[in-house]
Amino acid sequence: MAGSSVGCDVVDTEEPPQMTDPAADTSGASEVRPGQRRDQIPKTPRRRHVRQAQRAAVLVQRRRQSRYAMVYDTRGPKVRLGFSWFVAVAGAVLLEVSGYGLWALAVLYAAVAGVAGLQTARAWSVRREHPNVIVAGVAAAAAPLGAMLNTGLAGVAVVGLAVASIGAALLERSVGRDPVVDAGFTVRCGLFAGLAATSVVLVAREEIGAAIALLALVSMYEMGDFLVGSGSANAFEGPIAGMVGVAALSFGLSVIVPPPFTDPAQVLLFGGLVALMAPIGQLAASAILPRSGSHAPALRRVDSLIVVGPVWLTLLWLT
Repeated sequence: MAGSSVGCDVVDTEEPPQMTDPAADTSGASEVRPGQRRDQIPKTPRRRHVRQAQRAAVLVQRRRQSRYAMVYDTRGPKVRLGFSWFVAVAGAVLLEVSGYGLWALAVLYAAVAGVAGLQTARAWSVRREHPNVIVAGVAAAAAPLGAMLNTGLAGVAVVGLAVASIGAALLERSVGRDPVVDAGFTVRCGLFAGLAATSVVLVAREEIGAAIALLALVSMYEMGDFLVGSGSANAFEGPIAGMVGVAALSFGLSVIVPPPFTDPAQVLLFGGLVALMAPIGQLAASAILPRSGSHAPALRRVDSLIVVGPVWLTLLWLT
């Protein structure tokens, strides 16, 4: 019996030929004919996909190392976390609408702003800068909490950030370090996250309908930006997708004209501000960090509001 090692003088070790399906070939290699150069080898679909994935990975890595870029961190359950954040914000807004006050919205955004200040300061500490981590985090959280009570307390928190940053830099002064530079880094780490969170609370104090519209439009931008941009090899498709989503929602809102808006043109104007300024806020967050890929997920949670939040608040005060 062929292939048996018992009762037989000859052992057949040759494997029977196996049938292969060309469509199931995942190696990406093509048959090389005699005299054929490597650049003449036809590329299979698998090989093209591998090359595209490699190029995308290189571009993402370059984007993370860049000073100004939009970075999409896809590690972990980002979609579920984003949805959970949206539910938390919606619940806090619902409490305000139901007459329970702004405390839930203020505490929620204060917590995120405080963590953003801490993470940003730690990111700079890794680069051998000396921001005060505690001052940056506490001041960023204090501003939206003060805004819950009145606008003046939010301003006091911002001034307090500057004063506390200078005091901490003087107390921790070391040889060869400029305390003004260290204080500047502390202000940089805590100010912008605090302003983004404070603007949401103040807009809600001014008019809850405007806050709902702002948060809905920003959420629409972030959803489109992340879903498309995280799978794109360039830096433009994500923001464009977010802008398209904002435009669609703005046209929908212009039909019903929710308060405090008085006409469709006003709705479209405020929606256009979100579409244009939300990506600028993302770039501003990258500029705040040592590099765009620095670990500061809490800052990335509010980065779209860094510019558009204060602008919305200013326009509400003027109109």
